[in-house]
Amino acid sequence: MLKHLRLLAVLAILGLGACTSTARMYDGEPRSPDDVGRIEGMHPYNPTNGGVSARIVSVDGEPVPGDGFSVELLPGQYTLVLSVDSVEMTTQLVVEPGHHYVIAKVFSGGDGPGMIVDTTRH
Repeated sequence: MLKHLRLLAVLAILGLGACTSTARMYDGEPRSPDDVGRIEGMHPYNPTNGGVSARIVSVDGEPVPGDGFSVELLPGQYTLVLSVDSVEMTTQLVVEPGHHYVIAKVFSGGDGPGMIVDTTRH
């Protein structure tokens, strides 16, 4: 019984660590998903991504609050600093309203930089 309680406690802690909130990188009230673009990182606790960590560090030089795994932006062009497996890189992105973007790790011989992929279905 005690063994099962320990397992449940560990799973609960891991589950809390995997939770993330979305940082709104604009002023004012929350907007409709159709009016903003969302960029998602990869949480290292997610078993489907092989332990890869990818997050947004800053947008146009402004640090992203929270954990940086999810960001909402108004449409426009941005300079993003990403951290992919603790390696920082800078990239440009034109955000379109209603679009969903994901930071993906590019594997070239087992290793490689991150890139942003538009996963919006039309």
